[in-house]
Parts: sequence; structure tokens; C-alpha cells
Amino acid sequence: MAATMFYALDVVRSLMLYYRGGRDVIFVRYTLACAYLPRPLVKPTYALVSFLLPRSPNMFFLDVEPEEALWRIHLRGNGKEMFESLAHLKKNRERARLITDGWKVVDGNGAPEQVFEQIIGFLSNVK
Repeated sequence: MAATMFYALDVVRSLMLYYRGGRDVIFVRYTLACAYLPRPLVKPTYALVSFLLPRSPNMFFLDVEPEEALWRIHLRGNGKEMFESLAHLKKNRERARLITDGWKVVDGNGAPEQVFEQIIGFLSNVK
């Protein structure tokens, strides 16, 4: 509960500090963090967060296989955090898919350049 409360305060703080209408802001940390909640709370909490945070017609979900994500966490060299186990990564990826309907799905398993090219491809098709 305490972690959720501090998380909510961090969202409010970031909105106050960084969001000034008309600017491009990335809030992925806040919107997809709903996937870490118990499954029955994922969709309702996401609906609330989506209502409160700025939205874009271009929402991207960088979909990474849990095994690849775990390997990248290992390469980071800082050790693992609370939700950084293969079981948690699998569960949270599945839950993230519950709330990313309408998002543009990008294969995040490749090199950063490949991911970037996919995003540019989506954006170049925007009218």
C-alpha cells in the first residue's frame, strides 16, 4: 500500500513539474505500471490513470519477451529489483497486454536502432 501511495504522489509530482500542454511527454512508466497491480485492478486503475494523464493518438507498447527483458536486466549490472524475475516479467507482460488495446505494438526484442525504425515507420504513416 505504501508503495502505491508513493507511486501516486510521484505521478502527481511529475505532472506538475513536466507537463505543460502541447509538449511531448512520455508517461509510459505511469500508464503501464498498472500491470503490476493484482489482475482485477489492472483495467480500472488504467482507466483512471488514462483519464488523469495526457493521452496521445500515438501510444507505443514496446513488447519484449520476458527472457530478453531478464537478460537485459542482467546486463545492466545493478542486480534485480522487486518485480524483475522471469515469473513477474511474464505475468506483467500478459497484464500489460490487457491495457494496451489501440496502442501501436513495437517488437522491442531487437537492437535499439530496429526499435527506433519501427516507431518512425508508425509515425510516418500518421496523417
